[in-house]
Formats: sequence, structure tokens, C-alpha cells
Amino acid sequence: MVRRAFTLIELLVVIAIIAILAGILFPVFSQAKLASKKMVALSNMRSIGLGVVMYAGDNDDMFPMTMDSSSGFPETISWWAVANYQNALNPYIKNGRGGVESSGLSLGKASVWFDPEDPDRELGVMWGSFANNGFMTGMPRAGSSIEDSAGTIYSGLRIGNWARAIAVNVPNPLPISNGNDPFWSSEFFDICFDPWSPNRSDLASPFHWSKERAAPPCSHFPLNPNCADWNGQLDGEWNENIHALPRSPRGQTRYGEHQAFTFADGHAKSMPFRATYRSETQNLWSIVKN
Repeated sequence: MVRRAFTLIELLVVIAIIAILAGILFPVFSQAKLASKKMVALSNMRSIGLGVVMYAGDNDDMFPMTMDSSSGFPETISWWAVANYQNALNPYIKNGRGGVESSGLSLGKASVWFDPEDPDRELGVMWGSFANNGFMTGMPRAGSSIEDSAGTIYSGLRIGNWARAIAVNVPNPLPISNGNDPFWSSEFFDICFDPWSPNRSDLASPFHWSKERAAPPCSHFPLNPNCADWNGQLDGEWNENIHALPRSPRGQTRYGEHQAFTFADGHAKSMPFRATYRSETQNLWSIVKN
């Protein structure tokens, strides 16, 4: 019996077919992996959102704060404010509790405070992947004061390359033994983005922080005289006017056009940013809707 071997042409054809199939399937697998990470991020955000709702239920309807507005304007406090905020919510989070320990290092990158696709996830002092709407935790906020909890965003994914984006150098080594080091009270620990006018003295502005109305983001409404650059701290909302850095290969967007958001009633969903802010009176960021 004569055995027939593969010819070189047949072997090359098989290799070519395998290469074509691999080229088709690998992107599918990559997209599936990214989609699963996005689901983890949304689940984590939902856990935090529900924790906030339960916290308010036990604390006279008040949300936990991350900033100080006693001076007449919401301002970043320090690393300790972030730690206290996360510690206040941890008892209401069933799985994956995290936060920042006394040394300044985060307690676990697999906790609910982190998005698995966050490029800053391995930075030891990074507090988390989610940034809050300043109207929610930058000032005293009672849940009952929110006109539409299911239609008001509580938090979103923080932009990657955080230290570079806000121009703060992370000391190496960390000044753990010096609690007075300026780093611990720097903007690195500002976990709120401020959707209001940057002019704190303009009380007549319809978007002064005290009016609880989100200003139009300049990157989407550049001709609006009341616009403000507040959304540049969110993933996918890279703004060349405020970030003197090159874009990442994905344009600073982790999960494509649809970004992840948590709402004041605790639910989380993904949508394009432009769907969250359609106009001054139709947006998901303002406390006052009319």
C-alpha cells in the first residue's frame, strides 16, 4: 500500500487557513475578554452604589463626603478623606472590600474599588478606579434632595494615567512617616470631578456650584459661553485643552464608546457620554433638573 504524503502546497494552504481563522477569532476573543472586564467594572460600581444607598439609610439620608465645602467652595481634603470615605462604605459591601490602609497603599487591587482594565491598577497608592460626581460627595448631600435618583449619575470611570493627567508626581519612596508631606493633601486624592463653573466667585452664574446644575462640557459644547472643562477626568473624555499628553492607543477609552456610570439609586449601566449630557436642562449630572 502506497502512502501519500502532504505536498508542500497542501501544507502551505493548511497553514494559510489556520492563519486566517486565527486572524478572525483572536479579535473576537479579545473583545469577549474586554466585555467580561467591563461587566466586572459595572458589578463593582453597582456594589459601591448600593453601599452608598444603604449608608444613607443608616445616616439620616446623608451620603458620605469626600470633600470639604465649609470654606464656601468644595475642596480636596487629603488622603485621609479618601480612606474615611471608603471605610465608611466597606461595611455595606458584601464582597471585595478594599480601601486604603494606614501606609497609604490600597488594600487590594481585586476589590470593588478597582476596574480590572484600569491602567493605574498596579500603582500602589492608587485609591480606586471610580470618580464621583462632585454634587454627590463634594458637598453635604441628602438622598431626598436629588430630584431623580435613577436619572442622576453618582460616579464614572476615572481617566487612566491619573498622576500624569493631573500633573502630580507620586513620591518614590512614599513619605509614609511624614503625614504632613504635601503629597497626602494633593489633588492626587481628589476623587470628585466638579461639573460646575470654575469661577467660584461668580454667584450669578447659573452653573455656580451652589446652584446644583452641571455646566455644559466644553469638549462637547465649545460655543457655549457657560461651558466648563470638568469631564476631562472621566475615562473616554480626554480633552486636549487640559491634558498636555499624547493619547493612548485607545484614545484613553477602556471599553469603547459606551462608558460605565453609577446612578444615585445604586444601579449601574454603560452609555456614551453624549447621552448623559444633551443640554443644560437635559442631562444626568445636575441635581436640579428644571
